[in-house]
Amino acid sequence: EHIDVLIGELLESIDYRTIVMLMSDHGFGPTSNVRLQLNGALAQNGLLSFAREGRSGRTMRRLAGAADKFLRSTLTPGMKHFLAGMFPKLRAKFESMDEARIDWAKTKAYTNEAFRTCPAIWLNRESNRPDGNVGDSEEDVNKVLSEVEDALLNLRDPATGNPVVSKVYRGKDIYHGPSMHKAPDLVPSWWEDAFLLEQSSPDADNVVRRCD
Repeated sequence: EHIDVLIGELLESIDYRTIVMLMSDHGFGPTSNVRLQLNGALAQNGLLSFAREGRSGRTMRRLAGAADKFLRSTLTPGMKHFLAGMFPKLRAKFESMDEARIDWAKTKAYTNEAFRTCPAIWLNRESNRPDGNVGDSEEDVNKVLSEVEDALLNLRDPATGNPVVSKVYRGKDIYHGPSMHKAPDLVPSWWEDAFLLEQSSPDADNVVRRCD
């Protein structure tokens, strides 16, 4: 109702020649209590390797994860916006503290789990990283893409046995334009399957779970 009032005030302040477009900064769709550790799933299929971490590293990562959950659930949107604007670099560092470190020299594909609501997968290409290990030839790329697709399509919901991911789209088939070099290589159909990402843990036995 508050937003409707603000839109009304906006429309009253402009003339008929002004075009007004409204959009959300987040997409909306179905959701479920299925949680997926996507990098963990890639690791279990030999497509990603986590860097070894000591006890102090595990403790720090778990503390950062607990602090992140607490802050997300207690801070108001206004407070989050204010802190993000005041300390942008600190925010990026904090959000990465609970992520499991990746051994890039042994990794073929990965996702950025900081973007938990819209997962996408990139190949660790030799042309993109000094420690990339996927060649740029069409044969090399297609081989790894197929391996990732098979891994994702074989993930199962532990409660129902149904597939967690029903479709995997290749970036070149759904994106176009001058910024194609920034597009992900693969996109699982999260907007249809309704799963959400959670941070991967190198020692997790189950990469798919249901939360209460």
